[in-house]
Amino acid sequence: MTLTEAEVNALLARHLVEARGVRLGAPSARLVGDDRVQLTAHVPLQQLLDDAGVPALGSVLTPGWRARPVWLRVGAHVRVDERAARQLRLDVENFAVGRQRLPAAALRLLLDPAAVGLLRWSLPRDVDSVGVEPGRVVIRTAS
Repeated sequence: MTLTEAEVNALLARHLVEARGVRLGAPSARLVGDDRVQLTAHVPLQQLLDDAGVPALGSVLTPGWRARPVWLRVGAHVRVDERAARQLRLDVENFAVGRQRLPAAALRLLLDPAAVGLLRWSLPRDVDSVGVEPGRVVIRTAS
């Protein structure tokens, strides 16, 4: 089965983010190829501060600044993890908030657990592999 980049983005925007209770604005994926994906979304600055555990920092900002969207960018390698109950994993290789690059580990500190949960998906037993090619995802199932 093949999903185009447009289909993946429609799935992200309409179903996956809402179903998992993730509060991300304008989520999108760019399917780079070589099993790599570039994800982008935005969150209000106050939400980012709340999720990072420093909500008081927002109190020194004006309401306009607290509501201002902050763009997040995640570059990840996609793979199927056989050990972890057959999961599709997105291993974060790079992470940025706005133009500021941060260590990949900072993603887990700055985002709520529901958003971090989007980096792992349980797979049915029938799925053998998932590959990312430029502009599409190829899912191979057992014959």
